[in-house]
Amino acid sequence: MFPCRIFSIARSRALTRYVFVLPAVLAVLLAVGSAAAVEELGYWDYQATVSAAERLDKMALVGSMEDDFGLYAVIGDRFGLIRIYYLTDQSSEEIWSSKQLQGSVMEVIVSDLNQDGDDEIVAWTTSGMIYAWNAATQKLLYETLNNDFEMIHCLATGNTDEDPALEIVVNADRKIYYLDGQTFNREWTSLSEYQATRMACGDVDGDDNVEIVLNTGQVVDSRTGDVEWEDEVFGNRIILVDIDGDGIPEVMSESDGVVMKIFDVDHRKEKHLQ
Repeated sequence: MFPCRIFSIARSRALTRYVFVLPAVLAVLLAVGSAAAVEELGYWDYQATVSAAERLDKMALVGSMEDDFGLYAVIGDRFGLIRIYYLTDQSSEEIWSSKQLQGSVMEVIVSDLNQDGDDEIVAWTTSGMIYAWNAATQKLLYETLNNDFEMIHCLATGNTDEDPALEIVVNADRKIYYLDGQTFNREWTSLSEYQATRMACGDVDGDDNVEIVLNTGQVVDSRTGDVEWEDEVFGNRIILVDIDGDGIPEVMSESDGVVMKIFDVDHRKEKHLQ
């Protein structure tokens, strides 16, 4: 009987190990199967999506959520909704939709406002409303009050003060306002009036301070509010790029039916690449 008892105990322990190990093995196999079912977004689809996000005001990509398989695209529509889509090879999954916003979405910007490594989604609408969400959790962080702004002209993000957090720079009701990217408190309001349709923030003259560049031609020092240069009208679309490699970004500008121009703000003139 003694040998049989040993065998019985050994078999019982083996069965016990089998019972506990089997679910873990199945879980691994299921995980592998799920991963295999998702295929990496192809090169051309990746490039097309990135290009669309760069050119379209109402679409942006969440860089902090991108993984080895695909992209997370944020799209704002005319029905007042913000949606996040996960795009992989021949597959699109809507993972979140916002509450109904006031007005149609006019622009979507993705930026790490509080510099914690996770992107925030910022959007503004035809009703003069601004909204901000944490992209990863989709938690609503901020929305303006109904009477904060009557009309928003354009919006950008940039570090306009000495703290690490970025600011939401708003051109609304012909003024420029700063909203702190951490607290969303209003920090500054311009004395002068502006009405641009595009705006960008960057140190375009090499003075170690961020400038606010408006497509209507004004370059405003973000610390003092002074207009540093306004001899040229830039155009409908602007982007700040260090095209000549001197460490200072140039203002690249284009409009429909008009040739592209490059402006060197630190030298106060149009730049010719020769």
